[in-house]
Amino acid sequence: ELLPKAHLIDCLRWSPDGNRIVFECRNDGNDDVCVVAADGGATRRLTRHPARDTFPSWSRDGKWVYFTSNRSGSFQLWKAPADGTDATAVQLTSGGGYSPVESPDGTAVFFVRDRAALNVWRVPVQGGPESQVGTFRLFGTSHNYVVRPEGIYYASWPDPEQWFELWLYRFASEKSESICRIEKRLAEGLSVSPDGRWLWFAAYETGYRDLYMVENFR
Repeated sequence: ELLPKAHLIDCLRWSPDGNRIVFECRNDGNDDVCVVAADGGATRRLTRHPARDTFPSWSRDGKWVYFTSNRSGSFQLWKAPADGTDATAVQLTSGGGYSPVESPDGTAVFFVRDRAALNVWRVPVQGGPESQVGTFRLFGTSHNYVVRPEGIYYASWPDPEQWFELWLYRFASEKSESICRIEKRLAEGLSVSPDGRWLWFAAYETGYRDLYMVENFR
């Protein structure tokens, strides 16, 4: 279904090839997942279920879109073909799931179990056993973590109104280490560039959210 216009809500993400954008949208009062070409044009509605479909993200090969939905009665992780619809969507978790991010090697999906206890979990891309990753917790929102080959970057808030700390949970050691302290109040959104040199984050400034970039933060 092509839509002349859909209202952007949140969670805009570029496809791996840079040609498409997936985002959470609202159509006739319903929360859906939509896809649009990066250079503009009609928006395609990927999900059509009356349930809430939120937090979309791409698989590493761009063939699937992961998202959170309560269509089974509780909020769980689902995936649907990026070039189709949710008619063949597959449920991946049964214990709850938000903010899915596929692993760099494309074998697993990382996620947050629920929006109150922000531990990071993982599940195979085809579904299966769900296991917690480390014992660390995200602070703030479920958006604020990044999965890289070396591990998971996440934020800690010793003084959330003034500054935050960036941490790295290393897969090799299964331990977390402090990377740096940043004198800003973190909002929603955290990203690391593919070469590992740049950190992007959203910060609250005088009642607004501004985007910042930190070079060579490690």
